[in-house]
Amino acid sequence: MLSRLFEPIFTTKGKGKGTVVSVYLPRVPGAAKAPEKVSQTAVAGGTETVLGAEDEAEMLARKTREALDSPVPSEPMVSGP
Repeated sequence: MLSRLFEPIFTTKGKGKGTVVSVYLPRVPGAAKAPEKVSQTAVAGGTETVLGAEDEAEMLARKTREALDSPVPSEPMVSGP
């Protein structure tokens, strides 16, 4: 099971049950090193790919129809409030 830990849809829980992943980050002695400077170059947009994962057939069908019928296909797929 450990080998499947980072598979996005793998779960041992039943339908409708959540999964929690806990990560332990130990403290280390001493101060952190200052980060190196990173160049601030603009990233070209418009070529993004979006992955949506949904396990309820009715919700998947509705969101797919909304995306296909929308003048801006990505708008109905945005998550959040």
